[in-house]
Amino acid sequence: MIYSVMLILVAITVFSLGINDDSIKEGFNDPSDNLVTRSGTYEQFIWTNKESYELGEQVEAAIIFVNNHNYTIGINPIYSLEFSGNSVYDPEKTACSIHASYPQGAKIIIPANENLTFTSSKFTPTYPGPFKIVGLGQTKTVNVTGYKKVTVNSTGISFKVEPSVLVLKDRDTVEVSLFLENDNPYPVKIPVFSEIRRSLVSTNPKSGMMIQYVISHYEIEAYSERLLWKENCRASYPGFSIYYKVEGVMVALEMEVIR
Repeated sequence: MIYSVMLILVAITVFSLGINDDSIKEGFNDPSDNLVTRSGTYEQFIWTNKESYELGEQVEAAIIFVNNHNYTIGINPIYSLEFSGNSVYDPEKTACSIHASYPQGAKIIIPANENLTFTSSKFTPTYPGPFKIVGLGQTKTVNVTGYKKVTVNSTGISFKVEPSVLVLKDRDTVEVSLFLENDNPYPVKIPVFSEIRRSLVSTNPKSGMMIQYVISHYEIEAYSERLLWKENCRASYPGFSIYYKVEGVMVALEMEVIR
């Protein structure tokens, strides 16, 4: 998939650079044109069409050259570069290399007091949070909002069982709470569970509690938790245990009970 994306990106970028076998697009000059240009400094930056995006929305980005002089500048060709966009929380970073060819002696032309779009592309973030775009030594970071869809088996997702008290005596009533935790630095969205199985013995929980929701997903912020279930139980000497099973994941609470 990454290889396919790279091919598409290269195709788009080469077109935007205006380089092909048949013609020289605007922004480049043929040495035979005898276009009068001067050398000079120019600025460059990464432009995006917005500063904030929804998760899954395309980010339009471009590398812009700026000529602040009142004369045309001609600069040497740039034969290769990397123009990439990555979510900072994505463990699989990508870097798209772009290679181009030019007619011998051609120059990149930046008109007087104007901007030139050197290359452009579109990126689709897959994680909420900061999204970093890098190219020709320039960096721009935009913000991506929304919730990443995950499952209970995804990285950073876990269950936790907590008692209302830490010391139990025989015949005490203890409130037990089952939480779903998100230990990721970004918010997540998890499909709701229709059933939570439970047992007071260390066997595969069989009895189930059916749960009905008006929502379709749990939305959990970064480094946060969501209460799934709460119930009161009676403890008895010498120990109290309770086991929950949700979507194939088992979680347990085991405590000593004193007289």
